Amino acid sequence: MGLIELYFGDESAFSMNPRLPYGWTPKGERIKIFPQREKKINLFGVFRPDNFCITYESAENINSDFLIRVLDDFCRYLEKPTVLVLDNAPTHRSEKFLSAVERDGWKSICISSFCRSIHRI
Repeated sequence: MGLIELYFGDESAFSMNPRLPYGWTPKGERIKIFPQREKKINLFGVFRPDNFCITYESAENINSDFLIRVLDDFCRYLEKPTVLVLDNAPTHRSEKFLSAVERDGWKSICISSFCRSIHRI
């Protein structure tokens, strides 16, 4: 095992209200999508390169307060020094979030939002 744990974190939203008027289906098959307004799930996931994953769900938009609660909970799983790589999203750069990160002894490094060679998810 390595000297540190490496994690990648990111958020995404899923909705039952399709944004695209089409989708992929096998040839000859049809699929019906029944939109449901106001049904949206926001997830924040923390992933290791070996595919271990912890996810956090919110019905509300993901904001700094939510991310601070997530990091507080995520710390329960840590057994050795850990690096958590986040992209450059506004919530990851907010003053409130960065203050909480520093308070808890974490280090923050902002990377490009689309730096796939560093941020795997």
